[in-house]
Amino acid sequence: MLKCRRQALAVPAVAIAAAFLFLLPAAGARADPTEFQRFKATLAGKAGTDARPRPVEVTLHTWQEAIGDPPSFLQSPPYAMLFVHIYLPRTVRLDVQRSPGCPEKRIIDDPSRCPRGSEIGRTGQAAGYARPVNAPAGVGAYVSLENRIFVIKEVRDTLAVRVKTPLTTGVMRAVVRPARGTERRTWGQVVDFTIPIGLVQPAPGVMSQLTNFIGVIRRTTAGGRPVLGMGSCPDGRRLSFGFMAEYNRNLETGNRGLGTSSSANGSFSVNVRSPITESLVDCPSG
Repeated sequence: MLKCRRQALAVPAVAIAAAFLFLLPAAGARADPTEFQRFKATLAGKAGTDARPRPVEVTLHTWQEAIGDPPSFLQSPPYAMLFVHIYLPRTVRLDVQRSPGCPEKRIIDDPSRCPRGSEIGRTGQAAGYARPVNAPAGVGAYVSLENRIFVIKEVRDTLAVRVKTPLTTGVMRAVVRPARGTERRTWGQVVDFTIPIGLVQPAPGVMSQLTNFIGVIRRTTAGGRPVLGMGSCPDGRRLSFGFMAEYNRNLETGNRGLGTSSSANGSFSVNVRSPITESLVDCPSG
């Protein structure tokens, strides 16, 4: 480790409550999601030059490692991600300004009608647990998800990650920005994800706890330029990707010292902020 709108996704409370009837509680320690959060990036393609970058594909995988019985990510109290930050190497650049973009409502309702080129990712898989507030260790209803990555039309430099569950579909936004301050020592860009309220609290008194997420930005171009482009390899020939998450515990609200989500997104407390987890990838030669 390296220290360093809103769209409802409501899951019917009755369905979740029914699932809990089949789950047995177990004793466990207080949850600290940063202890078992893992991250790995993989890169496909060839390096270009700084003047002529080549399109590459990146797979970003974050997961909660299952340690113990019940698994560590089902400790008590439950938690949910509020914000996620992905750090890109200086030689890898995400440029969505030339992509046509698709209206957010269309991304949700009928993505087949989105303009060609607005979807920049491959279909990815994700999973998690719906857990009631104050859930004992081991209690949670498993939920699978599918994600697709689009460029959103209404907002500059913003991605829309379309998340589909067996019960509902919605969007989480991700803003692409330049690295700032000490971030610039290692990375060139940061992608800031805001988890919508429906993925934090899918039903009253219920938290959504993400335990596995695989997102893929594919090798593609827009306007003759790479959407995700790679320049020349750095001297050390290793690329650093980074991951950081901000978590809420037990649907607490108000500023507990680390800030909150927006008022439109629940004003949930940021209780835990993880260090940046670094994933080193060998630079693919041109």
